[in-house]
Amino acid sequence: MSNRILLGQRGSEQGLWIAKPGQNVLTANDADLQYSSSFPAFGIVEQGTHNVNWTISGFDGSYSATVFFAKSYGTPPLVLFDLPVGNHHRVMQKNESASFGVVVRQFSGGGGSIPLALWQVIATVFHNRIVFTGNWSRQFTGYKIPQVLIRYSVCSFNF
Repeated sequence: MSNRILLGQRGSEQGLWIAKPGQNVLTANDADLQYSSSFPAFGIVEQGTHNVNWTISGFDGSYSATVFFAKSYGTPPLVLFDLPVGNHHRVMQKNESASFGVVVRQFSGGGGSIPLALWQVIATVFHNRIVFTGNWSRQFTGYKIPQVLIRYSVCSFNF
């Protein structure tokens, strides 16, 4: 069993450190710590917006892009996503993926519905980038290609 928690002296600093499972708090580097009192306070360290520019072919479209962070983090950072369309909000950490999307439906007299148009964007967070992929589909020419703006905020602390 390894030492996971230290309250006191570590190197030249006084404080509290908690190592990730399987790591020794006495020898762990910052990427192997769950908490360190020497980490900066929780806050936004990077923000940006990303426009989805669809590649359209007939009634369908696709999208793929990569946004690189200003720096590479030891572990994938906590990222907050916000889309003005459909009031979507997501918080992501590690190599998680979040899906954002809208389905436009026409309701039939029988109580069912028919999907007329839909779009979906998936965002996956890595230690140095966000990878966006997506698709768009419509049944009729009357539906405009969606303008999708994604706002993202990279946080200084992982939970």
